[in-house]
Amino acid sequence: MKFEKFAQKLQELEQEPSRTAMTKILAEIFQDASAAEAEIIAYFSLGSLFAPYQDVQFNIANKGIISILALLTGQSESTIQKHFKDVGDLGLVVQNLWQGNDAGMSILQVHEQLVDLAKISGTGSTEKKSEHVQKILKNVDSLGAKFIVRMISKTLRLGFSDMTILDALSWMVSGDKSHSKDLEAAYNVCADLGLVAKTLKEKGIKAVCAMQIHVGIPIRPAAAERLSSPKAIVEKLGDCIAQPKLDGFRVQVHLKKTESKAEVHFFSRNMLDMSEMFPDLKKAVVDLPVKSLICEGEAIVYDQDTDTFLPFQQTVKRKRKHGIEQASQD
Repeated sequence: MKFEKFAQKLQELEQEPSRTAMTKILAEIFQDASAAEAEIIAYFSLGSLFAPYQDVQFNIANKGIISILALLTGQSESTIQKHFKDVGDLGLVVQNLWQGNDAGMSILQVHEQLVDLAKISGTGSTEKKSEHVQKILKNVDSLGAKFIVRMISKTLRLGFSDMTILDALSWMVSGDKSHSKDLEAAYNVCADLGLVAKTLKEKGIKAVCAMQIHVGIPIRPAAAERLSSPKAIVEKLGDCIAQPKLDGFRVQVHLKKTESKAEVHFFSRNMLDMSEMFPDLKKAVVDLPVKSLICEGEAIVYDQDTDTFLPFQQTVKRKRKHGIEQASQD
């Protein structure tokens, strides 16, 4: 599928107020796509390159995008800034100021280019990212540029969620939402919407219904519903057990051991990969006498000297991207 065609469909989605009509448009997109394209479309439609747990970031702020658009269009940064202030959307800014010529890139080629962009880091990365974004935008028309800039700035603004995509996949198969529950069940145990879409295109709904949990791909966490009183809870659940709540943060642990290495992942309740934040927990999990494991619980700091749990304010300090080793020792 050409990216130009995909961008035109995104434009239709943006202008469509009806959720049912959105579902049908998405179903048409998936119908015309190959299995590999369907996987990318599922990610792109939510403004991502991969499933959320993979947490791939472009790390380009609006200020950086303004500088890039100034170089691309030959306008001053102050002019770009003024347009941005007027319309509040960098995607609209590039659409209004850039009259590019589409070079016929496929959706897979655009995805590959954006993945390469996300990988750029280190010394001189700002300039390299600028050059790379300009290269991509010069190969698409103004509409394609709008959606690419929105993806980079994390503001796709299409007005639907992952549940709409599941409905669209069902609509693609049967012309209605009769398979939505089956698709959602697969998505619940394997929180990778692209993989669900790819499996459906390649092998059909029976293969989707047979999808199992995978070590390394988070299971979507079930959220508790609030009720008005303990009595209401018992009336709804029947006989049940109440437990004290540990004041930490929810974590899903994945472990897979092979002869050469041990793969460990820690996922948050939002399914973000926190694996590198807890080297001490990683060692403890690797030492468990099992080859594979998926479990879930509450992570909380424990003081061995006083035999007590520490306050949440102490526990949450361990969720960090910098100074991890020192925080672990402390």
